[in-house]
Amino acid sequence: MDIGWIDDLIAIEEKGSLSRAAEARNVTQPAFSRRIAAIEHWFGADIVNRANRPLRLTPEMSALMPTLHEVAATLRHLRSELQASQGDTSKVVVASQHSLLTSVLPKMLLEKPAQDRVLMKLQSAYPEDGVALLLTKQVDILVAYETARRPLFGHVPDLESALIATDRFVPVTANPAIRWDLEAAGTDRPLTVQVVTFPRQNFFGRVLWEDVAKSLPANIRLDPLIESGLSTGVIQFVLAGAGIAWLPMAIAGPHLDSGKVVLLDDLLPSEDLFARCFRVRRPAGKGTNHVWNVLTGAVAD
Repeated sequence: MDIGWIDDLIAIEEKGSLSRAAEARNVTQPAFSRRIAAIEHWFGADIVNRANRPLRLTPEMSALMPTLHEVAATLRHLRSELQASQGDTSKVVVASQHSLLTSVLPKMLLEKPAQDRVLMKLQSAYPEDGVALLLTKQVDILVAYETARRPLFGHVPDLESALIATDRFVPVTANPAIRWDLEAAGTDRPLTVQVVTFPRQNFFGRVLWEDVAKSLPANIRLDPLIESGLSTGVIQFVLAGAGIAWLPMAIAGPHLDSGKVVLLDDLLPSEDLFARCFRVRRPAGKGTNHVWNVLTGAVAD
């Protein structure tokens, strides 16, 4: 269990409702509700009573809260002791969207080594979860995609952000017959296309189903065939011939260059992506400043 989950439960306990708890945790209510669903999945049991409004913890969960308070305090103490034991090694915790972690970040973060030793602890996180991790000080820097229609943050005091790369969410396929079918269908003949998709509740899933899909030609219908939460998993199914998928060009690009997949963005809509890094302005060590400067191109070692 993530210590942030315990903090989520404590917020519900203290605020008495999911909406006020979400506000206290600086996340939107839909994102907070998804986190609660993840906690319930981990426990294998309901933790909020949905029969009443406002939603509150179940009596069984409330009975466990004193123990969870102790667990959270113990984990924070252990973390402080471990950090103190690291000596001169500066540790920087970076949360990143998986697609960026496996494409853009490796070369970028290793481009200019720090003069002093810096341990970069990288963890994969969905953008909404990364927002919560950053605002609750569990990570130092967040790296994630946004779109013009889907900014990750509203107004957050002292939030600093920088654009580090531009990308595009594009439709691709390894099956040439799909391009032929799309071209033959034009704008008149109904056509159902099988698609490898992301879960509708994650960032790319919402961009696909709530933004891109609404711009499809009226005669084209998407038929979900396979669902994966990871872009690296999605591309593997596409390479195996499973329909089409929308992916960041950073993930699809190498396979386009090799000729294993083809672009369909002349026939189907795509969406601009903006890779940004975020941090909350607060006193930061040399390691955090170095990583931030590398990401933003403002290296001053």
